[in-house]
Amino acid sequence: MRYILIFLIFSTLLFSSQKENSLISEQSPYLLQHAHNPVDWVAWGEGAFRKAKKEKKLIFLSIGYSTCHWCHVMAKESFEDENIAKLLNKDYISIKVDKEQYPHIDEYYQRIFSVMKNRSGGWPLTIIMDADKHPLYAGTYMPSHDKYGWDGLTKLLPLLHREYHLNNKKFIDSAIKYEKLANSSQIKKVNKEILDKPLNGLLLKSQKKDFDYLYNGFFLSPKFPHSARLALLQELSELGEKDAEKIVNLSLISMANGGIYDQVEGGFFRYSTDAAWRIPHFEKMLYSNAEIITIYAKAYKKTRNPLFKEIVQNSLKMLKRHFFNDGLYFSASDADTKHHEGLYYLYSYEEINNCTKDKTLLESLDVSRFGNFESGLNHIYLDALDDRDDFKRIKNCLLEYRTKREFPFIDKKKILSWNSMMVTALSSAGLFNEAQELILNINKKLFIKEEAYHFIIDDNIPIQKALLEDYAFFISSLLSQYQNSLNHKLLNQAYSLSKSAIKYFYKNNNWYSSNDDFKSRASLLDKYYSSPLSVMLLNLVNLSALKTDLSFYDIVKTTLEKNSNQINRATLARVALAIQNGPITIKGKANNLLKLKNSFERIGYPYLLLEGSEEEVFTACRLNSCFGVAKTADEILKKVNSYLSKY
Repeated sequence: MRYILIFLIFSTLLFSSQKENSLISEQSPYLLQHAHNPVDWVAWGEGAFRKAKKEKKLIFLSIGYSTCHWCHVMAKESFEDENIAKLLNKDYISIKVDKEQYPHIDEYYQRIFSVMKNRSGGWPLTIIMDADKHPLYAGTYMPSHDKYGWDGLTKLLPLLHREYHLNNKKFIDSAIKYEKLANSSQIKKVNKEILDKPLNGLLLKSQKKDFDYLYNGFFLSPKFPHSARLALLQELSELGEKDAEKIVNLSLISMANGGIYDQVEGGFFRYSTDAAWRIPHFEKMLYSNAEIITIYAKAYKKTRNPLFKEIVQNSLKMLKRHFFNDGLYFSASDADTKHHEGLYYLYSYEEINNCTKDKTLLESLDVSRFGNFESGLNHIYLDALDDRDDFKRIKNCLLEYRTKREFPFIDKKKILSWNSMMVTALSSAGLFNEAQELILNINKKLFIKEEAYHFIIDDNIPIQKALLEDYAFFISSLLSQYQNSLNHKLLNQAYSLSKSAIKYFYKNNNWYSSNDDFKSRASLLDKYYSSPLSVMLLNLVNLSALKTDLSFYDIVKTTLEKNSNQINRATLARVALAIQNGPITIKGKANNLLKLKNSFERIGYPYLLLEGSEEEVFTACRLNSCFGVAKTADEILKKVNSYLSKY
C-alpha cells in the first residue's frame, strides 16, 4: 500500500509538472511544440490584445516554425526556463505565431525588424509591442542571459517593461515612426519610363551584379538556391541572352555537386551556410524543392544534361517517400534528429569505409576519421567519384544505413500554396497524371463549398481561409497543367479563382496578403520563395490572353507602373518582360495542339500559350488581334516564327 501511495504521489507530481498552456488546443505543430512551456502562451487573436490592454501589459510576440533550428535553441534556453517564464507571465502577454500559418503577419513584422535594425531578420523573430500593436523592440534569437553579443531576456524583459511605463510617450512616438517607415518602404518612387526601355540587358545586368563568379549562384553566405532569379534568367535565355543560360547552368551544376543537394537520397536542403555550397543547413522545405525541381526540369529540356534529369527524378522520389501522405505533401522536415543537427544525413568514417571498400575511393570523398562535420561525423560528396557504377554502389550502400535511422521530425501541415508549387513541379517534369491527381486532392481537401483554405492537418477540418499566396500559386499550377492537357476545367477554375483573388486582395489599386483584419500590403520581394503577388500578376497576364480579359491586363499594368522602381525583383521582372514582349496564343483543337507541343516549345518564346478550341484551323493571336491562320502545323509554325523574327 505504501509503495502504491508513493507511486501515486510521484505520478501526480510528474503530471503536474507537465503544465499545459492554451496552445494545447491549436492545430499548428509549431504551436503544439510550445504547449507545455511554463510560459502562458496564447495564439494570435484579438482576444490576446484585449487582455493586454485590460491588464496594461506589453505583448511579447514570438514568430517561428516547427523545423527551425534556432527556434528550438531559443525554446530550450528561454521558453522552458521557469525564471524567464515568470518574467513573461508577470509583465507580458506572450503570443506564439507559426509563420507558415500566418505568412502575412510574419512578412509585416520582418519589415518592422528591417527598419528597426537596418538588416534582414529571420527566425525566431521576436517583437515586443504594446496592446495597440505599436512595435517597441525587435530581435531574432534571444538567449536567456547575455551571450554572443546579444542581450539576454533576463535583463531585457524587466528593462523594457520598466522603461515603457516610465517613458510611454517616447516609446509610442518611436514605434509609430518605425511603423510609418515599414509601410513607406513598400511605396517606391514611380519610374514608368523604365518600362518603355528594352529590359533584357538591364535585367541581366542586375542579376550579374549579384552572381558569385567563383562558386556560382548568388551572393556569398548563407547561400540559397534563389529559384526566382534562375527562373528569370531562363526566360532571358529564351529571349536570346546567352550569358543568362550560362549563369543558370553553372549554378545548377554547382548546387547538384555541392552539399546543399542530398546526393544520397535526393532533394535540396534549405540553404548552405558557406559560399561554396558545401555545408548545408539540413532542413528540407517543400517549397524550395518544388521550385528548384521546376528549374531543373526546364533546364533539362533545354540542355538534355542527364545530371539535371537525375536531380529531378531523385528529388521527386525523396518527396514521395518522406513528404507525400494521403494525396497531399507535408510542408517540411527538421534539420535535427534527437537534438543533433544533420544526424540522419551524416556518416561515421567506418560506415563510409564499409561502403567504399577501396582506400583510393575513400580518399577522394574528402572524409576523415575525425569527421568533416560536427560530432565527428562526415557529410558525403559523391560528385568526386568519376565512375558512375562506383557512385551508384556507394550511394545505395549509404542509403541502406539511412533506412535504419529515425527520419527527422516532419511538419504535417499540408499547405495549399506549397502543394500548388508541387503541381507545377510534377507538370514541369512531365508527370501529368500525378499533377492532375494532386490538383484533384487539393480541390477535395482544401476547398469547402468552393471556399479555399490555407492548410489542413490530418483529418481536421481546415479553418483558416486561403491567403493571396494560396490563390496565386494554385492558379499558376492550374495554368501550368492546362498547358499540358488543355483541359478547359482547369482554365475555367483558374479564371474563376482569379476573379475571387481580385475581389479579396485587390483594394483601391493596392494588393494585400490576406483578406482578414490584419491589413498587410503584399510584397514584391522574392524571399524564401517567389513573390506571391508577382506570381499572381503573371497569372493575370496569361489569363488576359487565354480568356481575352483586358481588365486583368489593366490591373497588371497599373500594379507594374506603381512599382516600376522594383523592376529588378526577379519575378516582377518576369511580369515586366511578359508585358513588354506580349503573350502569343495559338488556338486550335486540343488534340492537334498537344501533338505539336514539342514543336511549339522549340520556338523558344517564353510567352507562347496554347488554347484548345473547336476551330478546325490553327490561329495565332496577340492580346487584342490575330496575325496568322493556317490549316497545317507546318504553316502555323512558320507564321509564328516569321512574326517573332520581326521583333
